[in-house]
Amino acid sequence: MNLELSEKGQTLFDLLICIPPKMEAAERFLQEEKLSVEEITRVGIRYADDCFCDLGDHIAMLNPELDYDLRGIEIPDGIMSGLNSTYLYEIVALLLKYGLDPNMLITTSNCEYNIMAELQYVDNEYVAADTMVLLSEHGADPNLIVDGETVYEKVDFDMWFDAVEQELRWRYDSLVHFWMVLIGYGGNYHADTVKVFREYESDHLFDLKKLKNHRNYYFGVTAGRVIHIYDKATLWEVVRFE
Repeated sequence: MNLELSEKGQTLFDLLICIPPKMEAAERFLQEEKLSVEEITRVGIRYADDCFCDLGDHIAMLNPELDYDLRGIEIPDGIMSGLNSTYLYEIVALLLKYGLDPNMLITTSNCEYNIMAELQYVDNEYVAADTMVLLSEHGADPNLIVDGETVYEKVDFDMWFDAVEQELRWRYDSLVHFWMVLIGYGGNYHADTVKVFREYESDHLFDLKKLKNHRNYYFGVTAGRVIHIYDKATLWEVVRFE
């Protein structure tokens, strides 16, 4: 990533990027050094970028004979420990406490960077979705334009593009849950492609804002490009995207 850090930012980043991160030392540093909002936000973006598909890379390293063809590999339930992405949520929480701006765009000579845009590629269970919830509760805008398209639009495109093959179902599952959260917090979905059902044993239609609680739902794909979302507690289909 072509995103430079200040001297203080690099020191903070070095405290966080090790496994496990030196959280207490990092917080003391933040208290003492008073980094700017941009310095802290840059560190957050760099950290999220270093979590890029790190679960897949870890599995590939453990199975070198597969030559990165991870199809058919079973992934344990829950968040994989010992990776940078394992700590992403708590690190973002720390940086938000000291000023990280989830809507800040960092512009370089050839592109724009934003922390939300980096989360799309975090594949460690639902770390990306959970971290997006955290950012959204601190004002993150899913319709923020980054490099010519909104955060939601980019995720939405990739989600539909991958819907047919789902080469790595666990990675696709992570992406769809991230997409659910973006919708729950106001991502501009195409209303004419959505069918909302009534709540289980109720006359009220399902409220798409509830998708921010993405862990309460699961999904299925039929006919290649129809996404069905179900309430885990009732197994009731609550909304369908086509």
